[in-house]
Amino acid sequence: WSLQHESNHSDFKVFFMAVEGSPIMMCKGQCTIPAPLNDILKFFADPECFVQSMQIVDVMFKEGRVLQVTDPKHKVVVGRFKMPPTITHREVVYKAVCTKVDAKTAVVLGNSVEHPDCPIEPDSLMMSHVRC
Repeated sequence: WSLQHESNHSDFKVFFMAVEGSPIMMCKGQCTIPAPLNDILKFFADPECFVQSMQIVDVMFKEGRVLQVTDPKHKVVVGRFKMPPTITHREVVYKAVCTKVDAKTAVVLGNSVEHPDCPIEPDSLMMSHVRC
């Protein structure tokens, strides 16, 4: 992972990593959140808090919903994201996992999937793909 950006206002950092032999570029964000880890994990894992949590972590998030809850750590969601002018807004359908790694670390990941409750509408939005 190579550091691409460091915030001047917090310890937030953005890292990129190329996937060898592929055009895929992976991206991850990292920061310290001054709250108990279990509270943060509960908030991000709670399907009822999906929209609220996305509004906090992504300023481009426009709307979304939970399509399916597989178990307490896994859900399938759809999110719509507003893009800057001249770029088509994005829609992402992805399987999300939210889990605790150890006493001080949690991981929230997403991977694009297709879901029957959210068919691709090619004329309205650009479908994005997320891979972790």
